[in-house]
Amino acid sequence: MKNKKWITTGVLAKVSDVSTRTVCKWCDSGKLPHVKIPGSSDRRIRIDDALDFLLKNKMPGYLLGICFFTKLD
Repeated sequence: MKNKKWITTGVLAKVSDVSTRTVCKWCDSGKLPHVKIPGSSDRRIRIDDALDFLLKNKMPGYLLGICFFTKLD
């Protein structure tokens, strides 16, 4: 079952050591599943999707993400 917890682009940016704008580009290009908050340009990303993305792209933030995101449960 998928984790129903959500994170912001800023949180994912910190974990993956990139800018928030880079995370937004991943979302806009369709590489990273997300939802947009109605009436806003803010995005939310499921924790499971964030971890899948980090692992699939062999990003060094994957292990940090597991440690950080599991504390959110």
